[in-house]
Amino acid sequence: MQEVSGDDMDICIELYRRLTPAEAVVFARGIEGYHPMFLEDQMRFKDADAMARIVDKTHIPIATGERLSTIYEFQVLFTRNAVKYEWVDVCLCGGITGSRKVAVMAEVHNVMVGLHYPLSPMGLVACLQLDAAIRPPISKRGLMRMHADGLPVDQ
Repeated sequence: MQEVSGDDMDICIELYRRLTPAEAVVFARGIEGYHPMFLEDQMRFKDADAMARIVDKTHIPIATGERLSTIYEFQVLFTRNAVKYEWVDVCLCGGITGSRKVAVMAEVHNVMVGLHYPLSPMGLVACLQLDAAIRPPISKRGLMRMHADGLPVDQ
């Protein structure tokens, strides 16, 4: 993909929580030469210390968060420097208020925030409101691929 797009496109890799921490380190080291923007959900979030060890052993930033539902889960990741990109799902993380709290904590820890795909038209509106209230997020993760009525665009 990089040969076709050159440096004009960031490569982001999501692994859908399929690896152990040791496998994640081996995988990340194997793709470091391609300079991906981040490696997302390389393992299930069970152990922030294991995620922090992955961060320590690779140069690829780690992303996660779309399945976290409390500010305390995010706080553990931030304080252990276990993540550099954080996806917040407004529908799962306490609405606009809970998501805003996560965004403030992320900013204090120099973690970039992205908004996860909304689950409904009201979720879309909540994401847009949050987007306007936080520092520039990474991306709209699916927001631009939705119709005004909140239904996904077929591509």
